[in-house]
Amino acid sequence: VVQLSAIAAATPSCSYKSSQDRGPSVFTAEWLGLSRQVVQLVVGRRHMSTPGANTALLEKLEKAELRIGLCEDSKLAKLLDPALPNIIGFLATDDAAVRAKVMAILTHLNKRIRGDSSVALPLTPLAKQFANPATAPMASNFCLVYLEMGLGRAAPAQRAVVVPPLLRGIARRGAAQQETLLSLLLGSLSELPLPGSHAELEGRLPFLTDPADRALVLEWLLDLLQFLPPPAAPAADRSAEPPPGLSADAAKRVKGRLSHEEVRGELLAAKKLAACRLLGAPAGGAPVPVASSDAPAVTAAGGPATAAGSPSAGGEGPLFSPLETLPHWLVASCDGDGAVKTTGEARLRAVAAGTDLESHALIDSLCSLVLGSEAAAGAAAGSAASPAARRRPSAVAVRTKAVSHLCRSVAAASRFPGVLQAAFHALFAGDATPRLQQQGAALAEHISSHAALPLLDAAGAHLLAGLLRVTRGEATPGLRPDAPEAVSMRSHAYGALAALCRRAPKLLAADSALPTELFGALRTEEAGARTPLHEALAALAKVHAPGAGGSA
Repeated sequence: VVQLSAIAAATPSCSYKSSQDRGPSVFTAEWLGLSRQVVQLVVGRRHMSTPGANTALLEKLEKAELRIGLCEDSKLAKLLDPALPNIIGFLATDDAAVRAKVMAILTHLNKRIRGDSSVALPLTPLAKQFANPATAPMASNFCLVYLEMGLGRAAPAQRAVVVPPLLRGIARRGAAQQETLLSLLLGSLSELPLPGSHAELEGRLPFLTDPADRALVLEWLLDLLQFLPPPAAPAADRSAEPPPGLSADAAKRVKGRLSHEEVRGELLAAKKLAACRLLGAPAGGAPVPVASSDAPAVTAAGGPATAAGSPSAGGEGPLFSPLETLPHWLVASCDGDGAVKTTGEARLRAVAAGTDLESHALIDSLCSLVLGSEAAAGAAAGSAASPAARRRPSAVAVRTKAVSHLCRSVAAASRFPGVLQAAFHALFAGDATPRLQQQGAALAEHISSHAALPLLDAAGAHLLAGLLRVTRGEATPGLRPDAPEAVSMRSHAYGALAALCRRAPKLLAADSALPTELFGALRTEEAGARTPLHEALAALAKVHAPGAGGSA
């Protein structure tokens, strides 16, 4: 106390100045001189009373704190390189006094940096520190905080250099860091340096060389393409459903901290076009490191390691294989923005011809678009997921195209239960349109004609019940029986009945009333469905013929 009084008596009155154009208020040299003496006195007492305190390190941090406090805002950026990464690195210490001092310095810096957007941050050193596996988790989190702050005020060219290395290993990071990193990727999508060869992939987009990172980014890009603007009302209901194809968590991960205005209209379309730019980029024949084709895919991402349409090391090829991007182009081709839709349609035509539709991973991805969280794993698994993680089925137009592609895959007919669920969803979902129902009936006929016999025997009764609902008009109560879509649905249903008669006759042998029902339909059936109805009756007659193994 005596020493403090002596300092105060020997110090002239202190002045205090503030300038709005410099951000936070700063003290004059006289006050800081007094502060230095007071801090040294108080800290000296604390060191004497704190056993084991890292005195030398604390003194260095206190000197750094005073230098930062004395530094003019115009010179702060130069001081922070390399001071900021070094200060953050001290968070790894076990000394509580050191961590408290570091937090005090960072709190002071936050106030000054956030208040002055002209202060540039040392992005490259921070990025290296963040990417270093030896960096402590707490230090890593603070690095990411300042990277997010600094990249928002950096030039596009600098963002394109700094962001890609940050995404290496993103699949192994926590959900909070993943969300922040994907937000940084969204802000730099249009400036990402695209590789011209496999040799350049590691240097320009290193996160695409790891299968797990690659799959996560592909899933996020698909979510971005399916994202729709939130309600325009400023006080929108927080309990509102997420966009079709997304869960609440997925929508939050796409939107990040962007305002509603930044994810609608032309701004949202520009982000989707930037995603299309990356998905359609050539890579000079770079091989595609993806998982096995037999691995089930709950989300619409991934594909086989080698397949038709995949680039070879010796020739030109895309950065992503058609198996990986077909769901993305299918979604983009249904977008409401004209430019995104045109791009998606052109790319879908280009990749569809060379895509192996027999890939189980692709089939599961298409089923995911149709069913959402109920895909492949079954309703029990989907209902067990938390509400925020439960995905909705994609938009009706996307589902219609997805079911159409499933109808072109022989392997899809035996991919139970996902494909069977997709057919019934397309036929009987509450929001199904006549066009989607028409494709669902076509998929049911495809399953009846090509599914493996053991699967058909096991699920045939369920399939037959659904087909009879179609022939009786129960699937389209609001549609006129002579409407083209209704006629087409009944035509496919009759074709499916004929296939079941040939491949699983025991399913139909027990129903003696079905022949009478179909004969009665001949009187009223439209010309477009009469031929398949005749074929179904002929096949059914063989099932019920004496000695055919069925009922007489």
